[in-house]
Amino acid sequence: MKAKVKATGKVPELEFLGRKQAKLTTPARHLNGEYRVRWEIDLDATSPEQAAREALEIQRDPGSTATFFEVQNHKGKSCQIDIETL
Repeated sequence: MKAKVKATGKVPELEFLGRKQAKLTTPARHLNGEYRVRWEIDLDATSPEQAAREALEIQRDPGSTATFFEVQNHKGKSCQIDIETL
C-alpha cells in the first residue's frame, strides 16, 4: 500500500512506504541551494493515518531522539546528519 498525506503550514509531507514504514520528505531552502531532507521511522499501526499521527507525535516531542536525517542537495549528493551531535 502506498499513500501520501500532505499537510498545510509548517508540517512536511509524509509518504507511506507500506504497513510499517513512513518516509518524511520535504524540500528545505538554503542560501546555497535546495535540499531534500528525509526522516524515516518504522511503526506498527492500524492504518496509514494512524501511522502518520504517531510519526508526527514522535517528531514533535521535544524529548524525542528521532534526530537522524538524510540530506540531499539539488545535484543528488547526500549525507547523513544526526542533529544531536552538532
